[in-house]
Formats: sequence, C-alpha cells, structure tokens
Amino acid sequence: MWHSRSRLCRSKHRQECLCHTRQEAGAVISSRSSVGLYVHVPFCARKCAYCDFNSYAGMDELIEPYVRALQWEMEQRSPEVGRVPTIYIGGGTPSHLPEGRLENVLCQVFQVFDVDRDAEVTVEANPADLDIRRMRALRNAGVNRVSIGAQSFDDGALRFLGRRHDASQARQAVEIARAARFENVSIDLIYALPAQSPEEWRGTLEEAIALSPDHISAYSLTIERGTPLGDLVERGLVAPLDNDTEAEMYEIARGMLEAGGYEHYEISNFARAGFSCRHNQNYWRNGDYLGVGAGAHSYLNGVRWWNVKHPEEYVRMARGGALPVAGAERLSRHEQAMESLVLALRTREGVVVEALEQRFGRELWQSHRNRIMGAVENGPLCIRDGRLALVREAFVIADAVCEALV
Repeated sequence: MWHSRSRLCRSKHRQECLCHTRQEAGAVISSRSSVGLYVHVPFCARKCAYCDFNSYAGMDELIEPYVRALQWEMEQRSPEVGRVPTIYIGGGTPSHLPEGRLENVLCQVFQVFDVDRDAEVTVEANPADLDIRRMRALRNAGVNRVSIGAQSFDDGALRFLGRRHDASQARQAVEIARAARFENVSIDLIYALPAQSPEEWRGTLEEAIALSPDHISAYSLTIERGTPLGDLVERGLVAPLDNDTEAEMYEIARGMLEAGGYEHYEISNFARAGFSCRHNQNYWRNGDYLGVGAGAHSYLNGVRWWNVKHPEEYVRMARGGALPVAGAERLSRHEQAMESLVLALRTREGVVVEALEQRFGRELWQSHRNRIMGAVENGPLCIRDGRLALVREAFVIADAVCEALV
C-alpha cells in the first residue's frame, strides 16, 4: 500500500536520523522555488564496463513497483516546489523501461508539477532501444529533447566499452529521432579509451558532425575503481591512455566541433546556436533542482539532500510511506559561493563577479581575491567585461584550476 504520510521508523536511531534529514530536506522548500526536475531510472539491460553510475542490470522485476514509487515520491514533493522549466530523465537507461512505463512517468510529471509550457523535456536513450514507434510515443508524451548515448561510431570501441549497440544503430538512432520530428537531438561521445588513437577519435567526430545533431557532449573516459574496466587496469591488463594524448584529443574535439558550427559552451559540451542544454545550465549556475528516484540528489535554498541508492530500498521506503531520503546537509554561504564559482567556471561565459558579490556578499569575494587574482595574473583565469572565466587554453586543466581556487 502506498501511504500519503510517512510512518514512524521502528528503530529509534533510524527514526532520529531520518527525522533530522527530512527536516533539512523539507524545511527549505516552502518558498516554492522554480526548479529543474531530474528523474532517475536506474535500470539497464547490461552494465557497461566503465560505468560507475547508480544503475543495475538484471533487476527488471523491480520496474513496476519502482515506477509506482517514483509516482508516489513526485506526488509528495510537488506541493513543495514552484514551476518546472526543465525536466531530465536519466539513468541508468530510461529507454530500457517497457513500452508505456516511461510514458506513465512523464504523465505523472505533467499531472503533479507546474511545468512551463515551453519546458525543455529530455530523455536519455540507448540506440539499441529505439524504433520509430517508440520515439513517436515519447514525442507524444511531451519529450522534446532526446539524448542518445552513441559514445562512439567505431565498432571496436563500442565492444571495448561493453555497449549493446553498434555504430550502425547509433547512426540510425539519430535518423529515427529526426523522423519522429525531434527538433532537439543530442548525442554523447566518449574519448581517451585505452589504446585509442587520435585518428580513430577524428573518425568518430567526423561521423557525429555528418549526422548534424543539435548538441554533442564529448567526455573523457574516467576509469573508476570497482568497475570491470577499473579491475582490468588494476590488474595491469589494460593501460590507461597517457595524459598528453588525452589532451590532444580534447583539442581535436574542440577544433573540429567548433569548425562544424558547434559552440563550446561548457568544458565537455558543444551546441548549435540556441541548443545549449537548459537543464544542465541550471546546474552550472548553481540553481535549484529537485531529484526523484533512487540515488537522486536535490539542492534547494542552500540545502542538499540525496535519496537512498538501491532501488529495492527506495521501493520499500515508499511503500511504507517514508520519503526515501538518505542524508542531507545545509551549505554555508561561503560553501554556496565557492560552489557557484567553481560550477560557473566550467562554462565559457564564466561568472559575473558583481552578481556573485550581490548574491553572497562582497566579503566572500574579498576573502579569495588574492588567490583569484593570482590565477588571473598567472594565466588560467581572465576577467573580461566583468566576468571571471577560464582562458581557452585552461579548459583542459579546469579541474586542477578550480581545486586550487577553493
């Protein structure tokens, strides 16, 4: 039974812990902020060799109760937030849900939230799951932006990554999206695979540009501990690509994509004019967002909280009428300011210094002024038209620059 109010926990310790986190996660959102909505679907047909996301294969029996739990959580959260200008359904593999279930989730979103008429509504999809009927159903359900996990147009690279699709299916997915009248199509690419050459990466980029998507994300492969790929690296069976070649590939991507008409608007993201991802821009501007689903994170009015990670526990808590919050933290004004700075520096536009001072107080800027101005004098940062931003050449070392600042 799905309850409308939370039950008391049986364990006194558990009760005190959850009461505290729920108070932190609930007290700050009475102002009904405008939020970006993220919906997490943790299911996959197969776990990729490099994947460290909160995703699970072989748990399809949980899909039905999970969708009901999602709908319940959205119903509980909806009175606490204001309008929703962007929706992003990610995973996992949202397109892995059986036909009709993803549409059910979208229907609940539109029923319980105050969604803007021109909202950006994105769904992530695996090329192996897409056909024209499915894509039209998603379009009719309100999706207007599809993010296709192509990753590569090289069959050898796709096999190495453990992807379910081949290069032909990746190409067809973009064509199917266009045939279903999607006017905003994004594709994800991964580079810096072990033993990958710059020439092979050029080939994938050429194919991507030829397909003419509206948005391209190009991510350097991160080898995470505990993944199958991470285990191979630890055992010495696979050698990561060297840093110099990775940096070369980054510059190749930037040069080719910019020449192809894509603006480099964030470290890993490129878009044709007017097609930057609005949902992700809200993150980079340190805006408020609500996450629902297993492991989803939320950030509202200076409080961050996160849901329990495992789908089974998420479903169990929702069935018991308990919001599935695992933990929460209230950020100080200093922490909020530093996060705003670091997130903004990921973007080409950077941050307006005056706006940062107005939002968090001039003293916060002054406390880091020497360090920031040192970075300006030494090259990685610049100030132009009142904006603090990374210089073009420093994008490739952005993480190191930001770590030094904070």
